[in-house]
Amino acid sequence: MIDKTAKYCLFFDYDGTLSYNGVSEENKAALKKVQELGHYLILNTGRSKGFIPEEAWAAADWDGIIAGTSYVEFQNTVLCNQGVPKEALIQVQRFYERYKIPYRLEGVKTHYATADICKITDNFAAYLDRNYDKMEITKFTVYQNISAYQDADFTGCCNIYHPTYTETVPKGFDKATGIRLLCEKLGIPREHTISFGDSENDIEMLRYTGISVIMKNAPTEFDQFATMRTQSDTDGVAQAINQLFFER
Repeated sequence: MIDKTAKYCLFFDYDGTLSYNGVSEENKAALKKVQELGHYLILNTGRSKGFIPEEAWAAADWDGIIAGTSYVEFQNTVLCNQGVPKEALIQVQRFYERYKIPYRLEGVKTHYATADICKITDNFAAYLDRNYDKMEITKFTVYQNISAYQDADFTGCCNIYHPTYTETVPKGFDKATGIRLLCEKLGIPREHTISFGDSENDIEMLRYTGISVIMKNAPTEFDQFATMRTQSDTDGVAQAINQLFFER
């Protein structure tokens, strides 16, 4: 399955994949070991860069990150930074005012939860006019599945619905977009890419890569586009890396 002479690019979802109630020591060790073989490690998380926890940064010496689908960085060089349109941010604020469903704006440098921005909600549009470029919002999250709301259509964006929350990202971007961009830059063919994921926002990534690994508790319907399913959630990443690269 693995070409031992080739260089691979590995892409890791964070929540529920690399981290399952924390990043296990086994997962950290496996990341280090496979990187020492010369392969690239890319954190591919639905979180924005400003919402990535310290534990994720410390889990590996990452070669690059894809954050919130539309921010891509490789070895400290930004390759893509597509923000959410200003009108969409105004729309989600109006949506909150109507339904009182909490949300979080996620940016490159920081994030803004409803409680943190409530002091400016009386003139949110004016606040955005002054601060939009500084905020660098690349996605936002609404803390409810809002698929049933007819007015949950935000300009220039698409929604990713989960059972208990909704992620909204710039239209035309998903977790495979950054993979294509990085592999083109690095000269890595699609068949030499491996993804690790567990949930709905990982589907495009899992479908795209040459090898796709899903965690033990990923939905059963994910089997149709997965190369392998791990026997663990806590150490699933380590199990897959060892099986692919180090077992005969």
